[in-house]
Order: sequence, then C-alpha cells, then structure tokens
Amino acid sequence: MKNILFFLLPLYTFGQVGIHTSNPESTLHVAGENSNVKVEGLNAINNPNNLGSESTSRVYVDANGDLVLGDRDDNLRFIMDNEDYIPNNREQKVVQTGTGDNFTYLVPNNHTFPSFTLTDDAVIEINYSLSWRIERNIPQKISDNGARTVKSTIFIYDHATSTYLPTTYALTAQFYSNGDSSKGADRFFYSTGSDYVSLPPGTYTVHFGGLVAGFGNDNIFAYFGADKDQLQILAYY
Repeated sequence: MKNILFFLLPLYTFGQVGIHTSNPESTLHVAGENSNVKVEGLNAINNPNNLGSESTSRVYVDANGDLVLGDRDDNLRFIMDNEDYIPNNREQKVVQTGTGDNFTYLVPNNHTFPSFTLTDDAVIEINYSLSWRIERNIPQKISDNGARTVKSTIFIYDHATSTYLPTTYALTAQFYSNGDSSKGADRFFYSTGSDYVSLPPGTYTVHFGGLVAGFGNDNIFAYFGADKDQLQILAYY
C-alpha cells in the first residue's frame, strides 16, 4: 500500500498589476503615452454630476478612497454679480483730442473696486455691460455728422504682483454719429462684452478701460459709468 502525503502551504503574493508593461512601478500601472482609464459609472449617462460633452468634470477621492465626481458646485463658482460696478457719481471721462487713441484706465481714485480670490487654477468667465454717453464738448451734443468710435475693454489687476496682466480682454466697440437734422439718440448707451481667462490661484480685481476715437482735433468726451454697469464673473475649477 502506498501512502500519499499532501502538504498544504499558504502562499502569499504581493504583486503589482501592469497594463501594457511587464515592469509595473505601482499597485496599478497603466503604461503608454496615450493610455487612459475609463470608468463607465462616471460618464454623463450614468452620473448626474458629469457636466457633459461641452465641459470636463473634476474627479475627487472620498473618505473611502473611492473615485467620485464632485458636485456641480465644486466645478463652477459664481464669484461676482455686481449690478452697478462703477457708481454713477464716479463716472470716468475719456477725452479724444486727435493726438492719440490709447486706452484710459477707468479707475476712480476715490473708489475701491471689489476683488475676488481664486483658490486653485481656474478659467474665469467675464460678462459685462458698461454704460457710456458721448458729447462733442460740454454741454453740446455731437451735431457734425462725423463718426466716432467708443471702445471698452477689461484689465485684470493681480494683487500678488501689483501689476495688470499684459493682455486686455472682452474688447468691444460701437460707433456714434449725429447731425443737426438727424435727431440722433442722446443720453445713455451700453457696450457689452464677454471673455474667458485662465488664471492661477490669487486675488484679482477687474478694471474697465475706455477709448474714444474720431476725426479732426475737436475734443470728444465719453463718460463711462454714467448709468448702471453690470459685471458678472464665474470661475470654472
């Protein structure tokens, strides 16, 4: 009679999983320059927090170590909604004398604009409506049938460096002309603009800029902030 002995030995393996690699460097290593990981539970069909095809959604790690999508509030912040950004009693005058056309900072020296702070890299969306009125010289209306251009833009002030960013944003322009017999509109006009800006973490302030261009050397005055001036800023984290 033969006796057969079985030896049961516990086997413990400590391994790493490699995809497209035979030498994984972590618990799970997906190699390849164009490699990716797909989690169907996080797609737009299966997860209401997915922002859809027109945007990207941030993935977070919860207390259990699971990958989750943040709420929509985590991705989008409404950080400013001001219905009269430049108070009416601090309207800013831009003068065109035929000798230059540089933008003038619309920053009242007796008023402090509100700032906003970004906690992380973000793309901000800026929407504005800026009021203005135009005159040939005080208190006369324009009546010579000449065309004038009124432009507006946005400067972003970086508090960390105490400087403006080198690029202007949301540039827009309107044209104005009126003659004695034209009976053109007077009082308040509005320029609207929108732009997207990528910014690092920090504290910033938005300032408007204005420009007036025309023909001849007659002084033309454009008053910005003459009525309501709305500014909205959204941050996409």
